[in-house]
Amino acid sequence: MVSRADADAQRALCVCVPLTTVIRGGDYEVKLPRVRWLPGADEGVANVQGLTSVENHRLERRAGQFESHVTLAVREKISWLLELN
Repeated sequence: MVSRADADAQRALCVCVPLTTVIRGGDYEVKLPRVRWLPGADEGVANVQGLTSVENHRLERRAGQFESHVTLAVREKISWLLELN
């Protein structure tokens, strides 16, 4: 999830970036470190081309959190994707 925290949002949605172990080496991928809370032992990527929204009530639990430098890399790649910088 890459949404900003907003208790007064007009819609109960969050923006998510899919994580995958299918690595294609493309420009839309951000390499992720291995973390114990993601299934499997394979390396993975965040695929920013797959940005999607999810209704907040569909989020069952927080699995974990990446370190801030990983989140920053994903946000920078999203900015690049949307030509915001």
